[in-house]
Amino acid sequence: MNISETTKKNIFDELSSHENQSFAWYGKLDEIKFLNRLYKLKELPTSDLRIQQYPDMEADIRQHCINNDDWELWWIIDDKRLGLLNDDGIFLRFICETIHPVVRNEDEAKYLLNIYNKHLINDGIELVHGESIAKKSIYKAIEIDKSPIILENKDKFTRDFAIEQLIKSETKIKNNDYDGAITNSRSLIEDVIADIYCIVTKSELKKSGDLKSDYKLIKDLLNLAPEKHSNDSIKQIVRSFTTIIDGVDSLSNQMGDRHRRRVKPERHHAKLCVNSAKVITDFLYDTIEYQAKQKEALITQLIDLLNSDKRKRVTHYDSFQNTIRSLPRDELLNEIKVKEYIKKIDVYSRRMIIEELINNFEIRCWDDNDRFFGAMYILRKGITTDDVNRIKSKFTGNNQAVELKQFIKDHTRYEKRKNLN
Repeated sequence: MNISETTKKNIFDELSSHENQSFAWYGKLDEIKFLNRLYKLKELPTSDLRIQQYPDMEADIRQHCINNDDWELWWIIDDKRLGLLNDDGIFLRFICETIHPVVRNEDEAKYLLNIYNKHLINDGIELVHGESIAKKSIYKAIEIDKSPIILENKDKFTRDFAIEQLIKSETKIKNNDYDGAITNSRSLIEDVIADIYCIVTKSELKKSGDLKSDYKLIKDLLNLAPEKHSNDSIKQIVRSFTTIIDGVDSLSNQMGDRHRRRVKPERHHAKLCVNSAKVITDFLYDTIEYQAKQKEALITQLIDLLNSDKRKRVTHYDSFQNTIRSLPRDELLNEIKVKEYIKKIDVYSRRMIIEELINNFEIRCWDDNDRFFGAMYILRKGITTDDVNRIKSKFTGNNQAVELKQFIKDHTRYEKRKNLN
């Protein structure tokens, strides 16, 4: 492990700053007791010219730190006998010793640990829990990835549980709890799937315990079936997500701490699991964000579709009579262009379009009436009873919304048929 001179300097500068003067580096011990845990002070030379009185470093320290107290608190930094600035291994052992339970109380240890890790991370090193003494942590240095996979979309989580699983999975890898990290990565995927299902459908996903089946649900909701993509490489990647999720599920059963462990996991197993969960999570939230950005375009396409000509002109009347929106509703849904539009949109997009139209579309003329209710027929698979009630409340009394009553009757019949099937 290589620690830069800058990192060491920054750590010592922060430790020796005015506000941290209360944190003596030797903690609850004195200088001699502390340093004897790391060095054989009696075998190191004295710096005092009175060699006969103070023949070794231990006597030297006793005279200047305990008897006279004429050395500054942080004299150790520049004392070449200790080698703190010249030997990376000694430096790491020293700072780990400053937060040892014998030396430091728990609150102070956590405070100093944050200081150390804040600087050490720049060199790809972190102090993590190694062993325990009286249920208190003894820390050790490990090398970490300087560029770990970052979950960019964690701010989009609507559930605290998902955030907890992300933090736990990352922390447990650092603390060498690899089976726990694998379990938490599975729980992260499981809760993210539930979160996205709720965002898309406005309802809770029933807990099944079947990760693969749950993923298939949201894959269908978000139109993520591989065949929806024209690029073969993208098809392959999207198809692989099902395999990865199945793999994380299986790995969790074999190596996680949810069940009796069959195989002891190693660090690379845990990293693979956690990083896979992050990649899939980011992709799913990116997909939702992408579809949200497409909402306005999809609404424009829908209105343009309703304003477009019928498949076949059956009269020579004005343009209104020849637009798709003028068709009887059963014929409307059989138009080729309408079928293509319905096939293109997914559940989440449909939901966003319905919300936008109910909240913001105004009916000021009969053409608006035909556009709005024509859109509602095209989108009816996603319309809920609550939506119908909101439409009724908004347009009751609007004498231009001439199709309101018929729409409510048709929707009631449609729901009855759907329930029978």
